[in-house]
Amino acid sequence: MSPITGWCNPQFDKDVADNQATLDPKQRISDIKEAQKIWYAQIPAFHFEKRAAWDFAAPNVQNVTLVNDGLALYDRIWIKSRG
Repeated sequence: MSPITGWCNPQFDKDVADNQATLDPKQRISDIKEAQKIWYAQIPAFHFEKRAAWDFAAPNVQNVTLVNDGLALYDRIWIKSRG
């Protein structure tokens, strides 16, 4: 069982253990392919990528709006050129 997700599949564990124990390359490939089928069918993981975005502004840059994960709505930004 995964200590993080709590996911458990005995057939997956058997395929991985067999892959680690056998010396036959064809059997190892077969074991991994079977384990992958189980993994992809049950998807016990979620991939999340936290990105960093750097936006710089000055007092005359107006209407800066960020959405979702920090994406700037560039079509709405304007520069105030006169006081």
